[in-house]
Amino acid sequence: MKTQYVNPDGTTVTIYVGGGAWIGVGEGSVIGEGARIGKGAWIGKGAWIGEGAWIGEGAWIGEGARIGEGARIGEGSVIGEGARIGKGAWIGKGAWIGEGARIGEGAWIGEGARIGEGARIGEGSVISKGSVIGEGSVIGEGSVIGEGARIGEGARIGEGAWIGEGARIGKGSVIERGGSMHFHAGYYHVDAYRGSDGKTVLRHGCVTLPLSEWTPARQRLLCEKLDPRPEVATALRRAVATARAFFRASAAAPRARRPAA
Repeated sequence: MKTQYVNPDGTTVTIYVGGGAWIGVGEGSVIGEGARIGKGAWIGKGAWIGEGAWIGEGAWIGEGARIGEGARIGEGSVIGEGARIGKGAWIGKGAWIGEGARIGEGAWIGEGARIGEGARIGEGSVISKGSVIGEGSVIGEGSVIGEGARIGEGARIGEGAWIGEGARIGKGSVIERGGSMHFHAGYYHVDAYRGSDGKTVLRHGCVTLPLSEWTPARQRLLCEKLDPRPEVATALRRAVATARAFFRASAAAPRARRPAA
């Protein structure tokens, strides 16, 4: 339904409101020209909705949240108090954005994804369906986080980095572009990256250890305990060898590119 809305400063704008929507009229909410508010949506006190933004049916916009111009908030999504959604960003159906989180311009947050309180998602980044970004984490501009991945609290993912589907990145880890591996070893998912202390870490299935501790003896012990199939042991050996080769190469690469004095 096309209607007129009077902002706190007295300006009148034309917006489109679905049946049953609730807006904090007269309580400091600002709505931009041409914004669309879906049926049953809830806009909290002091929220700011930019021009041409779309708020999906049943979405919840917390008090003091800011939705940038042209941004789209999916059906049933929750935007926490004081969160900031950048211009042109896309928030998928049922996504959850924690209090004080910041979503950069043009970023894409997939259906059902969860962004923790105070997290920062860089411009143009993609957070795929069902992924979880821990509180206080920072995802650099243009990064891609695969479907169902989990990024621990306080982690730092550099600009342009790629984190694969189903990956698990530990609390406080720091990953730069090209600084991690995420693949399926035939039977289990494998993640290899540098932890918060700078040491390389490898996760195979449900077991995460420093890469240096994935010795042949440890591999045999774990396989005997968790999955004794010979083919799993072979796949694990290959995964460990691949990760070690990757980090040796990445450590050597900067020296190879360094210009002569």
